[in-house]
Amino acid sequence: MASGAATVANVPEILKSIWDDEVPDYQYEDQVFYALIEKDTSWDGQYQYVVCKIGNGGGHGSTFDAAKRNKSANTFKRFQLETKDNFALWSVDHKLITLSRNQRGALVKALADATESAQYKFKRRTVRGLWGTGGGAIGKVSSISTTQLTLTDVNDVRNFDIGDVCAFSNDDGYTASAGVFSETRTVTEIDEDDGIITFDETLAAISGLGANDFVFIDSDYGATMFGVPAWVTYFDPGASSIPTSIGGVNRTVWPQRLAGHRFTGDANQISEEIMTALTKAFRRNCKTTHIFMSPELFNEFALSLESSRVRYADEKVGKVGFTGIEVVSQSGKTVKCFGDPSIRKNPDGNSVVYGLNMDGWKLHSAEEYPMWLTADGEKKFLTEENANAREGRIGGYAQAYTNAPGENWVLTLS
Repeated sequence: MASGAATVANVPEILKSIWDDEVPDYQYEDQVFYALIEKDTSWDGQYQYVVCKIGNGGGHGSTFDAAKRNKSANTFKRFQLETKDNFALWSVDHKLITLSRNQRGALVKALADATESAQYKFKRRTVRGLWGTGGGAIGKVSSISTTQLTLTDVNDVRNFDIGDVCAFSNDDGYTASAGVFSETRTVTEIDEDDGIITFDETLAAISGLGANDFVFIDSDYGATMFGVPAWVTYFDPGASSIPTSIGGVNRTVWPQRLAGHRFTGDANQISEEIMTALTKAFRRNCKTTHIFMSPELFNEFALSLESSRVRYADEKVGKVGFTGIEVVSQSGKTVKCFGDPSIRKNPDGNSVVYGLNMDGWKLHSAEEYPMWLTADGEKKFLTEENANAREGRIGGYAQAYTNAPGENWVLTLS
């Protein structure tokens, strides 16, 4: 056998050479918020306690006696959070591995293609979670006809892939918790122009499923991480079915500091509305560092700015770079604006813009995210049970959060 040839025995070495540096880059490509959010792999134990300060202590006044007399402690709220699971599994036919064991290029291609597909699935679920509420819904039903489902928002087609097994519910898994229907369906076709998803069996057989219901990846109902809309809510907690509590904290006692600030604006004046929101946020002591919006809104925002006012902003994480637009807030500090394709419309179908203080945001995981699910953490395949194949497994246990919800805002455009 020629020196350096690929064999079944050195598959782990091939995987190591392919994925040692490329996994983070592959995960972050085209996903600016996922790339920029701080990664912390130190999670230990079932719960993580996130402490949020909502009131500054101390006493002050024109006299020492008054300041001392009125002294008080800082006011805190403590969120109790659990990780959410994310798994991606894939198989490579053992016969293919064996027959191509002396053909390094063919074997590498087979392994890389299968592993990239799994990484893509893991990434898609992660970014849906980061821009989701924790309910797990990936689309809302506009109408149903035999095996076809038309989505309310055509852009939600990006959440589906051929072969996805989907579940359905009357609610989104966040504002209510009735559960999913007993039957699932598998995606066979996707019409990305009209937002139509075709399934393998008729949807009419699922009793109770109809317009305004929701679609999920099987097992995702109420099981995804808390994303930006869960911490910076579309509406005040307790209003429009938004849960009053998250992590055991009742947010109605101070909606702005525990669930972010909410502004509204005219969709036809996007640049003016974003600058107005920044001004309001500045008056409320929000330390906005980044603004995120959908690609469509970002394009409108860029076109609405006078060419002399456009300044480009660059961010780089690993080998992945992003270019956005830089604006100046009332504080005199620059704020970087980016389009993120995973941002969805609010429940009323309106576009939203998020102003975030990225210094407070974190994707907190128990060890690496994603990691190879092997006993020793090595990149290697396992023998698949009841199949002549080798199985790859990646996964992770993580939760997203901010320790300062009150330093973030959402602008709803209608």
